[in-house]
Formats: sequence, structure tokens, C-alpha cells
Amino acid sequence: MSLNLKTTWYNGCMAAHILNGAKKAVSILESLDAQEKPFKKKLISIVVGNDASSHFFADLKIKRAKQLGLLAEKSVFEENLEQSKIIDSIQTFNDDPTVSGIVVQLPLPNPLHRHAILSAVSTIKDVDCLNPQNVGSLLEGTYSFISPVVLAVLDQISETNIFAPQKIPYLGHTFTVPNLTGIPIAILGGGLLVGKPLCSFLINRGASAQILNEHTNNIGSYTKLAKIVITGTNSHDVLSSTDIKDGTVLIDVGNDIDKRTFIDREIFFSTNPGGIGPLTVAYLLFNTFYNPNI
Repeated sequence: MSLNLKTTWYNGCMAAHILNGAKKAVSILESLDAQEKPFKKKLISIVVGNDASSHFFADLKIKRAKQLGLLAEKSVFEENLEQSKIIDSIQTFNDDPTVSGIVVQLPLPNPLHRHAILSAVSTIKDVDCLNPQNVGSLLEGTYSFISPVVLAVLDQISETNIFAPQKIPYLGHTFTVPNLTGIPIAILGGGLLVGKPLCSFLINRGASAQILNEHTNNIGSYTKLAKIVITGTNSHDVLSSTDIKDGTVLIDVGNDIDKRTFIDREIFFSTNPGGIGPLTVAYLLFNTFYNPNI
């Protein structure tokens, strides 16, 4: 059976075709940079506490935004600050006509209530698509914003060139996405950032998508039947190389698997780092840049 699989070589053996998210992210950012600069648009990245990963990703988003000519700032709150004061500050950003996008870095430290904090972000400035109202719209299929993670995953699937392209309108542009009607897709992890929005969007596009979690027995019995397998658990070694078949599109969103155990398989492989991460930042800035509400 011919898979039309572009392979590379690893230690002298045929290896997976690596999907280069970082390269595509550069292309997206260059395209944004070539547009007329909306200097009055600003990205706000909110970090609560001292979590090193949260500060790293916030700084990265700010850096990339400024490189595009956007205004951008990181707003840092002490971990023990009253939740109401954080919400008041978010409301100030909501009321600022120059702010085009507001991002809350997750996870939030205890005892902050994630739902309350994310609900405070204006739906028209929620470029990360995490406000519960926007999550519900994504579930219903009447979205204003598509989650940057969802856009990144669709981009990596399109990179395989094994699914027919479809065009959809989005933020005044025409997006090309893969036609996944009837395609079996297994998503490991049902979190707010990856699993839930991704599964909702894919089902609305006609895919046969399902979420697997820590309570799923014999995960391999599901993933071996899937054409696309996506991991988004922020755990480790959630999948073994024997859990997938040749020709699978494997996308590691949460840095959940050991790349070395899959690199010699005949698969399309979006690895972490270098795959979904850079694309997610690029599409977050796309949402901010082309936010039609500001």
C-alpha cells in the first residue's frame, strides 16, 4: 500500500515525516508584518504569580507582537492578590479602545477561580477563545474567534497534503483547512486549552472525533483505528509507538510523548517543541491583528 509519505532518515533507517510548524509560523508572521500596521491595536498578556512557564510564553507573545508593530504589554499580578482586583484590571483593559486582544496565561494559581477570571475578558477581545461564552460559541459552530490551538492543529494536518482542502471564511480572510469529514480522530486529553475546543470544532466539521482520557481503558484500541491522533494532556509517555498504525498523523500538542520512540515510524509527526507551539503564537497574533471588533 502506498502512503505517499515523505520520509526522512534517522540513524540509517526510514523515519517519520516531520511537520515543520516553526517554519510555517514564520511565514504567517511575515505575512502579518507585510500588512499595513494597525498601531492602535494592543495585546495584553496577563500573568498571575511567578510560574516560569507562564512568564516565558507571555514574554514570547509580547516579543512577537512588537515585532509586528503591535502595541503589547505584560500585566503581572501577585499570586495573593484579591481576585476582584484582577477582574477590575481586566475590565479596564476591556474598556480601553486600543486593546485588541487580552490573553490570560494558564494555569492560574489557587485559590483563583478560572471561570470567573476568563469570563471577565470581553468576548470581543478574547483572542485566545477561552471566555466560556466563546467556548460555547465554538461548540455551537457560531464562533467569532477560533482557538489559536485549533488553527495550529488544522494547519499541521493540512501540511500533510493527504486531505482535500476546504475554504472557510474567517476574520475577513479565506482560510484553507483540511476536509476531515468522516475521518476518525483520537484526541488524548479533554482540557480547556486543547481537547474540548478541538473536539468541538472537528465534530462540527464532520470528523469522527473522540476524546480519550485517563479513564479510557486500552487507549491503543482506539488510536490504532484513528487516522489522526492528537495528544494534549501535559503528561508524559501517554502513547507508545505500538498504539498507532503506519500512515497516522500524530500531533503532540502537550509535549506528552517521547519523540525518540516514534521517529522511526512511517507517520506524519508534529513534534513538541517546533510544531504546534510556534503556530499557536502566530495564530494568536493573527486573531489580534485582524480582530474586526477593534
